[in-house]
Amino acid sequence: MSLLIDRGNGSFIGINTNIDSGTPASYYETFLARHMPGAPWIVFREGFDDGPKAVDETGTGKDFQTSRRRMSLDWVAKVRGGLLWQANLEEVNPWPGGMGEDETPLSRYGIAPGTDGDARVWDDVQKPANARYRVAQMARALPNAYGANGLWGILGPNEMGLNPERVCWKYDIETCSGAERSEMQALSIARHVALARAVWEEMRASPRYLDQPHGAILFPGTGTEWWMPNDATTTTMRFKSLLNYNAGEIAQYVDAWATTFHHQPGYWTEAPANTGERSIANMWSTLSAFHAASPDIARKPICATEYGCGSQFWGIDGGIALYPLSETNEWQTDGSNLFPADGSAANSGKTKNGKIILRTYKLGLHALYAWYWSLAFVSIYSLTASGAQHKSNTAGGSFEGANGTENFIEWSFADATTPSGRLEHQPAWSTLQRIWDPVRYALPTDGRIPIIAKGWAYDPSDAKQGFHLPDSWAVTARVFLAWPSGTPQTRSMATPPWVEWTLVQMEDGLVRCLPFTATTAPGLTASRVCRPVLLSAHRHGSWRLRCEASCTAGGQARLVVRGHDALDGLAYVQSAVAGADWTPLEVTFTTRPHNVPGLPNAAKAVIVLRHNGIGTAQFRNVQVTAA
Repeated sequence: MSLLIDRGNGSFIGINTNIDSGTPASYYETFLARHMPGAPWIVFREGFDDGPKAVDETGTGKDFQTSRRRMSLDWVAKVRGGLLWQANLEEVNPWPGGMGEDETPLSRYGIAPGTDGDARVWDDVQKPANARYRVAQMARALPNAYGANGLWGILGPNEMGLNPERVCWKYDIETCSGAERSEMQALSIARHVALARAVWEEMRASPRYLDQPHGAILFPGTGTEWWMPNDATTTTMRFKSLLNYNAGEIAQYVDAWATTFHHQPGYWTEAPANTGERSIANMWSTLSAFHAASPDIARKPICATEYGCGSQFWGIDGGIALYPLSETNEWQTDGSNLFPADGSAANSGKTKNGKIILRTYKLGLHALYAWYWSLAFVSIYSLTASGAQHKSNTAGGSFEGANGTENFIEWSFADATTPSGRLEHQPAWSTLQRIWDPVRYALPTDGRIPIIAKGWAYDPSDAKQGFHLPDSWAVTARVFLAWPSGTPQTRSMATPPWVEWTLVQMEDGLVRCLPFTATTAPGLTASRVCRPVLLSAHRHGSWRLRCEASCTAGGQARLVVRGHDALDGLAYVQSAVAGADWTPLEVTFTTRPHNVPGLPNAAKAVIVLRHNGIGTAQFRNVQVTAA
């Protein structure tokens, strides 16, 4: 299958490699040979730089020697779709040394706040020039945008929200407050925009070191705190502040918005309110407000360039990783329970099966979430260990390790080539590959979406069983919420771990949603049974969704469509309400593509069978046709 066909078919999945954490090349060779044939992945991200080493526009380019060796490895040629390079532009000279991904006090380096510290990390002329030189070096090494040895995209400055001190040391980020902190935030935003401008100029507008412009997609590298929509404090920079800087200047320099996505996707709603959580929903809401105030600035799609691992450092479990906050919270199974009543240290090694099962559930709902909120591309985190060491780690707060260790929060490949035993709590690679394969979501020829009899429980011997599987209808559950809200309500393996899964029954040809109350399902506003649909590789336009539904006791059963607008993840359409007897429901929707060359752009949508919990709702005969 050709690369262009892969893109047209909606292969919007990438893999974060983290090869910069010292993973041997032989591991990648073995992994790719075993797992990549026929896989839908289109790009590899991260690890194609050598960290915070000095480079300047008159230098020899020594900083890129290791990267060039990596580019010549056999496994690079197996990549389908090119490399997404994490350009650590904030680390180019002037730069005193590696800092990790958290704010670091100047005192740790013996540097007093003020002019001396600031001059070590920023110069208005030299720093942007160094950034231009760095991206030009990589573009020279990888002159094509796609395919083997292709530079598909540039992500940078990297995770800028996490590292204001990499571009601004006028004040100590851990001790300054009030006006000082506000000034530091403003300087950091202005300087990050200056680096983005330098990349755009070198790659697109007026190359200084390249012979001609390069076709790589340009992304900003925003961290998750940028999503938060309010500016009530200045403790972190906000996406809104970045967008508003200099009348939206940053929008000129990016082809698509990008963000890390390790936190809570807490919304399974139609129109979420901005509550301050870090979520793609709030990122879309912030963009919506920005475009309302600046209608002449073109809309861009959103991509998640580190997706789905979760994070415990802020008390949030946003993804695949589960909480080992203490030994008593280790998810295990003793044959009848996901985790035994006695989860003490003495029993912690009993079995890892409970973690694998729960992470598999989250894996499926993460796949659904990417479709639900109209993400154009996601890069799953991660094939190997992350070198990041967060200051807030504690012995129980890191994912599988201890304080001061690397964050082994990544995927198990269930084979002997795994570089660390810490990965053995993760689902098998084949599980990830099957759940995320877009071919499984293709619209059948007759447009009829089958409903098969299945239960909530994960069954590795049956590819269709489990309410977490989007290709055979997934049932949404609030598994991503902050601890302890997102934890299972029961430890019994005979009972659904989340109350949402107790409210849905699936028979051959029929979905049934049961009634609930604030007492039986606290905090739940609706049952949602979802099926992502890959509509067409090439045909964007109007589509018609039909089904038959009924709802007793005056409840509301509707058809809803989400994820069909690549430039507005808040967009949705809904049908009328079903009656007590079988009622035909119909909704027409129009898919909207983005305009970014090389970024997956297939027509796709998520069908949602929605019930408000009053009475019993039933759905059958779901069909999608061209309108």
